[in-house]
Amino acid sequence: RGSLYEIETQLIVSSDLQLISETELNRALEQVTRCKMLINGFINYFQKHSDNDQRPTVNEILVAYVLTDQQRTTNN
Repeated sequence: RGSLYEIETQLIVSSDLQLISETELNRALEQVTRCKMLINGFINYFQKHSDNDQRPTVNEILVAYVLTDQQRTTNN
């Protein structure tokens, strides 16, 4: 997550220095926000399921993660 915040800061600085347009800034910040949501969702899912003695497999995590992301996309 920290790297996303660094990218976000660099994008804002780039815009302030007029190295990128406001349109480019907004488009990039939307992608950063989407990445934050995906990462937070993945972390929450993993933490919820890691309380059990048997941790889910990577495939189980990815399937649930992709399904959640698809639901989020269709609801927007």
